[in-house]
Amino acid sequence: IGGAAQYRKSSFLLDAVGESVFPDVVQLNEDPFIPQALGSANCDSEGVATQANQLVTDGVIQHYLLDSYSARKLGLTSTGHASGLHNLILDDTGKSFDECLAAMHRGFLVTELMGHGVNGVTGDYSRGAAGFWVENGKLDRAVEEVTIASNLKAKFKGIVEIGNDLDFRGNIRCGTIIIDNLMSAGSDKHADTVTLDFFTAVGTSCLTCRGAGREENASICIQCVREFFAATRCGSVSFRGSASCV
Repeated sequence: IGGAAQYRKSSFLLDAVGESVFPDVVQLNEDPFIPQALGSANCDSEGVATQANQLVTDGVIQHYLLDSYSARKLGLTSTGHASGLHNLILDDTGKSFDECLAAMHRGFLVTELMGHGVNGVTGDYSRGAAGFWVENGKLDRAVEEVTIASNLKAKFKGIVEIGNDLDFRGNIRCGTIIIDNLMSAGSDKHADTVTLDFFTAVGTSCLTCRGAGREENASICIQCVREFFAATRCGSVSFRGSASCV
């Protein structure tokens, strides 16, 4: 929603003011007047006065982020964003970190992102990730060398919960976010791929574990998936349909 991307027509959120991009639970604010906060400022780099803004209300984008030049190109007024955002705050939905894990129940807690696979024009998103597998609402095991992929519009719409464990170390104050329907995949040098559903991939009813053999669309546990890869040299697995905690 930056002004330069809008007048150049190079944004997946082109003409998005008034559009419901997020679910109703999302409230996104900007407050440049928080004492001693990293993003606090009375004016931007052009000398335009900053102001508190409600950028997203009930999931609906309220206005663009404009400097003087982009504002003139769009026939609008500068919003004081020549030097970027000033203390962006994503309101929580009332859950703690542990409550977010319990609400997710099963999925992937992302603690680290790698790479720059974000296309601001189309909204396509693909990045390397590491973190922890969550089972029954508890941290189960460490996970690394994973790719998570989606489209940003779908990712935004998939927000389920926002935790109250805010991080105050930067210009953006945000807690844990639970996102539904992200795809994740892990691979090595082998080209073959096996695709499973997140909710059945770690199911308690694993036909392979019971020795009955894996039928089509049957549940199979993670350990059996690993053993299957080792035996067949199949190097990739994709999981679909999980809530992911970022």
